[in-house]
Amino acid sequence: MATLLLSAAGQAIGGPIGSLIGAVAGRAIDTHVFGIGNSRIEGPRKDDLSVQSAAFGRAIPVVYGTGRYAGNVIWSTGLIETREEESQSAKGGPKVTNVTYTYASSFAVGLCQGPILDIGRVWADGKLLREASGTLSVAGAMRVYRGNEDQAPDTLIEGHIGVGQTPAFRGLAYCVFEDLALGEFGNRIPNLSFEVISQSDVKIIDVAANLLERVGVSAEIDPSYTEDVKGFSLSGRETFRDGVNALLPLFPMSVSERSSTLHVAGPGTQTAMTLTQADLGAALDTQIGERLSLEYEHATDLPGEIRVSYSEPANDFQSGMQRAQSASLVSNDDSVRLDTSLVLETGQARGLAAATLSRMRQERISLQANLGLVASLLDPGDVISVETVPGRFDLFDVQSITADGALTTVEAVSKPVVSSDMQTGLTASSGLVAYSTTVGAPTISADIFELPATPQFGAEPKIFASVNRLGGQISSAGLYLSDDGGVDYKLAASLPVAGVTGTTLNGLEDRNPALPDLSSTLEVQLDHEDMALYSRPRLALLNGANLARVGTELLQFETAQATESGTFLLSGLLRGRAGTDHSLVGSATGQRFILLQSGDLGSQSFDQTSIGSSYQAKILPAGQVLADAPAHSVSLGGAALKPFAPAHLKARFDSTAGVTSTWTRRSRVGFAWLDGADAPLGEASLAFRIGYSAGGQTFTRDVTAEGDTLTTTELTTHFGSSPLTLTITVAQISDVVGAGTAASVTLQIS
Repeated sequence: MATLLLSAAGQAIGGPIGSLIGAVAGRAIDTHVFGIGNSRIEGPRKDDLSVQSAAFGRAIPVVYGTGRYAGNVIWSTGLIETREEESQSAKGGPKVTNVTYTYASSFAVGLCQGPILDIGRVWADGKLLREASGTLSVAGAMRVYRGNEDQAPDTLIEGHIGVGQTPAFRGLAYCVFEDLALGEFGNRIPNLSFEVISQSDVKIIDVAANLLERVGVSAEIDPSYTEDVKGFSLSGRETFRDGVNALLPLFPMSVSERSSTLHVAGPGTQTAMTLTQADLGAALDTQIGERLSLEYEHATDLPGEIRVSYSEPANDFQSGMQRAQSASLVSNDDSVRLDTSLVLETGQARGLAAATLSRMRQERISLQANLGLVASLLDPGDVISVETVPGRFDLFDVQSITADGALTTVEAVSKPVVSSDMQTGLTASSGLVAYSTTVGAPTISADIFELPATPQFGAEPKIFASVNRLGGQISSAGLYLSDDGGVDYKLAASLPVAGVTGTTLNGLEDRNPALPDLSSTLEVQLDHEDMALYSRPRLALLNGANLARVGTELLQFETAQATESGTFLLSGLLRGRAGTDHSLVGSATGQRFILLQSGDLGSQSFDQTSIGSSYQAKILPAGQVLADAPAHSVSLGGAALKPFAPAHLKARFDSTAGVTSTWTRRSRVGFAWLDGADAPLGEASLAFRIGYSAGGQTFTRDVTAEGDTLTTTELTTHFGSSPLTLTITVAQISDVVGAGTAASVTLQIS
């Protein structure tokens, strides 16, 4: 974990550097960010800038890179009313005068500290008001002042306030709207948000150095640390120290003092010093020093999940959330949430969450060693190789160095190993559809499917897609559908590129889906090594966690164990979920595995009239050519409207009464059963289709009760005399999609 440190410890912390460092010296930030028992960590939040205000004395935000921010109304004319009269009269009739009123306003909105490069799009009450080209969707004009120190006052404001009395708002980026028509916004100034472009992608290390320099502390940076983001901001209410602290949990940097200058560097990659046991254990005078102190933090004391909130540029800078969970079976259920004001691509946000969790779990060993003058060559952030036991050397990141005369105490934590691709964004691999639209463009894979009614995904007709990135940089894709055989395609939905998919390596024996399957194990090979599956507690399963589609069966798993070969063994299974108990996995291998997490899937809803329709579907990475993407046939069967098979189907034969069958209906809605009464019907009316078959003959009829009797006369008429083997099937009827999944029972009649 990154820290802010002084190399000359033991002296009083004072001056601008000391006040900046404050409570985050040493490992304090680790305790602050990942303290046990804390389930939420607050940083500068994007939401702080999302609502427009008109307040005096409001702090001015600082913006790096590009992002979407609200502003503060700093001047306004109020409403400008325009009265229009229109007279009409019919020949020989009375004259009718219609009077209408329209409203507009001129006003200025302060945005952030300047200078900025430009303003892109502008949203009013969440709808696009201004294109990036500068075109407004309503009447009026908009001018941009970039916050230069030599900018002149706006002439409109000057005309109202007076020449020589109008502030130029130098150093403040702001926009002036002149005679903006307000009819579309309820005749009021709408809530505006602006795409502020202060520069292209920004390096995190440059942001950290700039934040330090803003409080008068000169900083040198290590140019080899190239981690960058789309944007970052401070609302103005936080201190610049808060800004630095907000970056450190996600981006491993060290900030150390060298000759009264702060040096900002990324994680060390080269070993600065190797320390054998002979180098350890220095002491003052004749005291015998302790060679080495190692403290281990147990995995159960560490959070099992990291969640990162961010703004997503591909989704008009709306708030997003990505999470990473520990694959270890030895972890607790605590979750740490990092609320950031970062603008990130979806893949990068997910990668940062995974990298942060990985670092946290690897930095479990704390080292303290007493050294002699040799330690004067070290700086915080350096990597040291330490002989922890005879013959074994382990890597540590130096956190702090405390000097007391000739004795120097070094504190360090075990060095995490986090791959660069995990830090910058997780990747994915092959699925049902895999293609690249152009040479060098991002490549994706996708699985397209329907789901039965579930609490997580609803009971509406939908087409779902799980999309993964095979190569290149991409955070979203578009689902395009054609209902005319591929002549014209329309964008149906925006899809996240975050699927977790794979292939099964073994089959499963049929089990009673009413009971947990504690004896079976399903082995899954995920499509990419960066994908992972995680164990979840049993209560979480009952709330819908770890739901997966395997073939056409939906199942849940309690335990996910990683193997040395890179596969995952899933056990503690709940089988046949959401009415799929009649389409169990079976013994076949090589079936598609899709983890069903709402944030990882995209979907397109349809109305009931579309059921039975066929479409040509294309899934296209953003910015690519539609004609290059392959088309795939998709039929909307209305799986979410299909009734589940009835339960407890029983049949008995009586030579006098005939064959009597009974069953219990199931509901595809109202899963929670909150009122303790009967489950909701979920259909327009109660109806079932019962079928009888024997000897190649079939007799079917519809009934409106949860039972039926086939009389002895009917039995003889349709199937002849006994003995015979009679198969009975029962399916509930939907008025939209017809008969649902059928339950069956076989009866021997002698």
